[in-house]
Amino acid sequence: MSSYDHLYDRALRAIAGRPLDQVVSRTRAIVGPPLTDLEGDAHDGLEALKKGERPTARQVAALQAIIRSMRPSSLSHQGAVDPLPPEADPVFPGWTKFVVSIIPHLYTIGRVDHVSEGVLPPEPYGTGFLISPDLFLTNHHVLTKLSGETDVIDSGMAEIRFVREYGVSDEPAVPVLGVHQFHADEDAAILRLARRKELEERQPLVWSDSPPLSSDHLVVVGYPSLDGKRNPLFVETIFGGKLDVKRLAPGEMIGARSGAVYHDCSTLGGNSGSPVLDMTTGEVVGLHRDGSFLGRNEAVSVEALRDFIRL
Repeated sequence: MSSYDHLYDRALRAIAGRPLDQVVSRTRAIVGPPLTDLEGDAHDGLEALKKGERPTARQVAALQAIIRSMRPSSLSHQGAVDPLPPEADPVFPGWTKFVVSIIPHLYTIGRVDHVSEGVLPPEPYGTGFLISPDLFLTNHHVLTKLSGETDVIDSGMAEIRFVREYGVSDEPAVPVLGVHQFHADEDAAILRLARRKELEERQPLVWSDSPPLSSDHLVVVGYPSLDGKRNPLFVETIFGGKLDVKRLAPGEMIGARSGAVYHDCSTLGGNSGSPVLDMTTGEVVGLHRDGSFLGRNEAVSVEALRDFIRL
């Protein structure tokens, strides 16, 4: 049972007291045909967990699909963030308070773009955020992709866009001057940026002194991009075709191991390097690095990053 300790509670929170067939209808629109008896499997899975019994693989898949269908992704617009859709609103009662707390920090989070001579527009490669006015934290694998597997970046190869919101005018991109350092073991790297006055005036995110607890509400802030690993129905329903722009995605912490935090926020490939924030405190608890459709997402934990970024 240990693998499913929190699945029952997570599923109940996602259902939020609504009729199961109503929730299943939305989930089916996102997942499509692979889960044939979604309502029956979800019902039987809930009953098994309630009795302390092990659910079947199909029942676990059905419950995970329902949970992930209630993980939206809100757009950021020039100092404002969209409310959650009605079906997700009761799942995350702390959303409105979180949005107020994150607004002063929104434009310390930026999109990492690869610059190629003669190719416009620049190609989005990931996300990251400022840890000082000229140092920018992202994933090591984002750096590796940017640098063509060399882990060396020369001036003119990459730039950061700190706004890049849907329907909002952008500000000038900030050039990446080079690599400050990358972690020997964890998926983390720090890029060195050109100095800009506006970046010196922005409030950096605050790092948590402790890891999140299971079932804590978390938020991933970043720039999801289309990738081939995700179900196209999921991408269209959750993101509505508005990709490569700043989004905030709520979810829950679902587990941990040494150096890693697992969560179920809705993410895509471009979210690599996104800060994972505690919804209650607004503090950084991880650095998003990977995920799978209807599975769990993984972030580098704050403990693993503490010495690296000299907290």
